[in-house]
Amino acid sequence: MSNLEEIRHSMYTRAERWWWCALASVVIGVFSGLASIYSWLRSGSVISYVVVAIAALAPFLAAAARRFSGTLAARADLCRRAFLYRSSLGIELEPDQLRLVALWPCNIPLNKITASSPYFSSTTPVGPDRLAEAVGESAFYTAELARIMGNVGIGLVLLVAVLIFAALSALSSIPFDATTLSKISVIIAIVATGTLALLFGEILVTALGYKSLEEDSLEVFRSATHFAGLADKTAVTAIRIAETYSIALAANLPIPNFLYRWNRDRIDRAYKAVATAR
Repeated sequence: MSNLEEIRHSMYTRAERWWWCALASVVIGVFSGLASIYSWLRSGSVISYVVVAIAALAPFLAAAARRFSGTLAARADLCRRAFLYRSSLGIELEPDQLRLVALWPCNIPLNKITASSPYFSSTTPVGPDRLAEAVGESAFYTAELARIMGNVGIGLVLLVAVLIFAALSALSSIPFDATTLSKISVIIAIVATGTLALLFGEILVTALGYKSLEEDSLEVFRSATHFAGLADKTAVTAIRIAETYSIALAANLPIPNFLYRWNRDRIDRAYKAVATAR
């Protein structure tokens, strides 16, 4: 069977592509909706029907892309957990699950892993200590990347808030009369402002989601660090920490892989500094 980490990375990469496809579908749908309103009110031409059709199909395309992304992300997470428990506790997947995982990359080239080998830097012997340390390392990376995404999201929220204020100011200054051009201007302004408001809500929820992931990951990191000082270190306790981290990842938003590549060396140095200080 192909390496679990290769399959994991390939599944995450494909899941991320579908996630971006879903986002693109939503953006295209919004702009198509605005364009269809403008085109219909201006001329009622055939092109308006084409743009309306694109806008109508966009939500279905986005839903399908999210479905594919979720399926691939779930497969990737199974590989991640399998690799984690294999390298930390020496526990393997059940034979049926191994055969299932082996089928996933059939006829599909695997993507090159962006992380340096080994995936985890822990040199602790196989056992609960190694599992807790590996989970803590992953949680440290996730917390830092989620912090960056959350800060970017908050910046975009502020930007969109300014755009909404500007749109409302422009809307209030439009002189309304009975002319068709004036009606078009008012409708376009109202739709554009409403779109910005929806975009504001989406970005705000996204930013809060990444902030939640940051907090959850930091809590897992603290739990893993605390585990090192326990007198009674059981595999059950270490597995509970690992599963808490898995739940946090599943409950929150994915982090684009390019962000990991850009910040890998910096976060690695920070983690080694923290690990050395413990």
